[in-house]
Amino acid sequence: MPRKIAFIGGGNMASSLVGGLVESGCPPADVVVAEPEAEKRRILTERFGVSVTADNRAAAGAGDVVVLAVKPQIMAEVVTEVAAAVRERGPLVVSIAAGRLSSASAFAAARFIGHQSDWAGALLFHPD
Repeated sequence: MPRKIAFIGGGNMASSLVGGLVESGCPPADVVVAEPEAEKRRILTERFGVSVTADNRAAAGAGDVVVLAVKPQIMAEVVTEVAAAVRERGPLVVSIAAGRLSSASAFAAARFIGHQSDWAGALLFHPD
């Protein structure tokens, strides 16, 4: 059974992961990226053929895996926005928020959303 992967945020780290998934054989139809900037959405679609949206809730509601790929300073806002969709679906949630606040942000998000979902945090390095 295919798993739908939803990325909340379409910046450099998310784009790298999306590219790796698609290049390794993940069907683009199984990936959705929520990104507020229209130009980044256009680029993601052109480069990888994945679905894109400006709606974080819709993306989170579609994912069996939800990757929180947003800046730590907006994590609380984003988690509040997607909480109901995550509670309803119960996906694996992975935080790749950068910086020292990422672990704290991920744990705060997990407490806010509840324990219906499994959680993981990751620290990624993007080569320049």
